[in-house]
Amino acid sequence: MLEYTSSNLMNSVQNNVASMSTTRDADFAAGSTGLAKNQILTQSGTRPC
Repeated sequence: MLEYTSSNLMNSVQNNVASMSTTRDADFAAGSTGLAKNQILTQSGTRPC
């Protein structure tokens, strides 16, 4: 029973780490997209929002 609990907890930790990584990747992608948009608007002479 203790081995099962330990394995289950380790699996939960691994899943949480993977989830946090995915969230960070999505945040980075959103930030990069916003930066690119503002750079394009600036270069085209349009004021970014």
